[in-house]
Amino acid sequence: MNLDARLLEARLSGPPPIAPRPAASPTTQPSRPTFAEHLKSARAEYKQPVTLSGHAVTRALDRNILLDDGQMRRLEDAVDSASVKGSRTALVLLDDLALVVGVPQRKVITLVDRSGMQDNVFTAIDSAVVA
Repeated sequence: MNLDARLLEARLSGPPPIAPRPAASPTTQPSRPTFAEHLKSARAEYKQPVTLSGHAVTRALDRNILLDDGQMRRLEDAVDSASVKGSRTALVLLDDLALVVGVPQRKVITLVDRSGMQDNVFTAIDSAVVA
């Protein structure tokens, strides 16, 4: 049989049959993380800091309110706690301060010190956190 005859025979017979793969058993594949687990891990790795809105900065300057590093860490922990519980707007009580925080945005909307809390009503909040 010459080369042309073998090529013609190969073309006519088609490609060689493909053997079926054995089915993988569920126990041999490692378990994969769910989307929720991936999202939780990504949020833990990228944690945005809590920031102050323009209004909160003005209030803090007018009332001479300064937050030190320890207070900022406690504020961030309080916002994390509120976020885990699904809060949207939280009142955070921190030492002698009350801060209203937009939890998903991680932004302090307004803040008042002890003297400003007298006869004050906080509205439009869905949770309170004592930090």
